[in-house]
Amino acid sequence: MEQQMVSLDPLAEWDADEYPEPADLRLVRGTAAFVTAVFLAVIALAIFAGSYFVDASVDKYLLREIAFAIGAFSLPLALLAVVLTLPANARAVAIAVAGVVICLVAIAFFSHHYPHNWNVSTNDATLTGMAIYAAGVLPVALTAGVALSLYVVERLCLLLLPEEVRADPELTRERVREHIGELVDDGSD
Repeated sequence: MEQQMVSLDPLAEWDADEYPEPADLRLVRGTAAFVTAVFLAVIALAIFAGSYFVDASVDKYLLREIAFAIGAFSLPLALLAVVLTLPANARAVAIAVAGVVICLVAIAFFSHHYPHNWNVSTNDATLTGMAIYAAGVLPVALTAGVALSLYVVERLCLLLLPEEVRADPELTRERVREHIGELVDDGSD
């Protein structure tokens, strides 16, 4: 009788023909956020490109402002999707969400100052707006990077466990961490 390996990762267990269990909304939230971010980025690019072909009676700057606002929101949303999809703790999610909120403040700042005080010689608000945006993107990007790194390390460490441990149907994330700790302790002697 062949033993089936238990995966601690719902992403590995999810069959494309099935819907995820309602208890595991992490995958659904992350995927929804990512798909929304990609959709918004495409819409932003289309609006910006369209601003070159509109009639003279249409305010091109308004179209570009809308395009920038939508596009600027898509980047932190895509990074947040990584955090929401991976097994990140509540503190990591809160940091990422706070970064997205800061990005929204930067977008509002941009909308207030564009086009008359944006990329001009006097009363230029560009650097301030970009600094606010960077202050928002940075925590989201760092949180996504850390979540992804920890996920990869956890996957690699799982491969180092003996076959009988990996095949245990009662295997939990905590038990994997205990085994990894034992491996590290054995290697330090």
